[in-house]
Amino acid sequence: MNCINYFNAIFTYEKEGISIIFPDLPGCISCGYSEEEAIQMAKEALQLYFDGSTIANILDTDPRNYPTLKENQKIVRIEYVTE
Repeated sequence: MNCINYFNAIFTYEKEGISIIFPDLPGCISCGYSEEEAIQMAKEALQLYFDGSTIANILDTDPRNYPTLKENQKIVRIEYVTE
């Protein structure tokens, strides 16, 4: 049975592309040239992040305080499906 979880990512839009960080997942970062590519890259970053971790340990932690977003940033919820 698949389990669906969502993680908030902060997308920062720059001339060179979009950088991605997950405030609740230290070290989980990525980037993309378009929003579509950034979402796909964010999903891949989650997959790599959880390859060596147990998702239950992450979900039991309190969310971090998110920084104040700048004009070129927004929060995007990224879906992560586990089996």
